[in-house]
Amino acid sequence: MPEELENEPELNPLIRHVWEWFCELNQARNTGGMALSPISYQDIKAWSDMTGTKIMPWEVTALRRIDAAFIQSINLAKG
Repeated sequence: MPEELENEPELNPLIRHVWEWFCELNQARNTGGMALSPISYQDIKAWSDMTGTKIMPWEVTALRRIDAAFIQSINLAKG
């Protein structure tokens, strides 16, 4: 395991669930040909309905921001 991951900081327990939700949604992500497709509002709604997870508007915003940062980091890594 890379050293950066071994020494990663603990997530605040108040927001850890949002990261865990992102990881679930990311695993089910659609790919748009050569690039990753963003997790859509429809994806979040379907996931929420299927899992029975109540999601607040701020959590949706957080998920979308995490996703945007994730996609940006993937694109930067590709060069």
